[in-house]
Order: sequence, then structure tokens, then C-alpha cells
Amino acid sequence: MSVKEQNLPKQAPWRSVLRSTSSALLWLVILLIVGGMYLAINAKATTAGRDVLRLSAALDNAKNQRNELQATLAELLSPGRMIEIVSSLGFRETLLKDIIYVPFEGAPRDDEFEANHSESSEEEGSIPISPAYRETLVDWIEGWLQKGESE
Repeated sequence: MSVKEQNLPKQAPWRSVLRSTSSALLWLVILLIVGGMYLAINAKATTAGRDVLRLSAALDNAKNQRNELQATLAELLSPGRMIEIVSSLGFRETLLKDIIYVPFEGAPRDDEFEANHSESSEEEGSIPISPAYRETLVDWIEGWLQKGESE
């Protein structure tokens, strides 16, 4: 040992123990903080997952209720059911002999009614067809070729 090292005061043994203990405690505190943060994040994720499952179950339940209500409505509005309801109220099916026509002033008479006739119909009694729909594929191709030649 050199003279300088001999003159230095010796460090107290409790200081080295304190230094190593404080270092270990520091690592333990850091580990506890990280572990606590990990647990807090996992708890929030688990809570969010449970909320999603609960809301998903509520959505499925609401869809099932909607489907049941739609089925009930379809059953109530079915023709057979409607006939039962109407019959129980005293209504019956109308026959042609039961219909009464009440004439009033200004109403068109049957002999006054005239359906629209297309000017394009060539034959009497034929179904009116617009000239735009009378062109065949061959006529269209010929017209297209004539346009190409004239240009």
C-alpha cells in the first residue's frame, strides 16, 4: 500500500451496507411501480372487455326482441288474421252486386273517356310503340355505318 492510501480515513462498514441496501431497494421500488402500472392497465383492459361483452349481449338481446316483435306483427297483419278481425267486427266481402255507383255533376261518363293513342301506331288495334323502339339491330348498324361513311 502506498502512503496516500494509508493516510485516507477508512470508510465505515455501515456505509457500504447502506449503499448496497439502498441500491437493492431502489430496484425493488422501480419493480413495484412497473408492476403496479402493469396491473392497472390490465385491470382497465379487463373492465373494458367485460363492458364489450355485456353490451354485445345486450345488443343480441335487443335484436332477438326486435325479431320476435316483427314476427308477432307479421302474424297479426297476416291476411287470415285480418279476415278474422274484420269478420268479428261484422264486415263481409263485397260482391259486385253490392256496389252502388252514385253519379254526380261533373263526373266523366263512360262514353266520354278516351285513352291516349300514340301517333306512331300504324295498324288499327295494335299496341302503340314509340318509333325509337321499332329500330332493329340491323337498322341501327346500317345507320351507324352510314354515319361513319359520311364523316
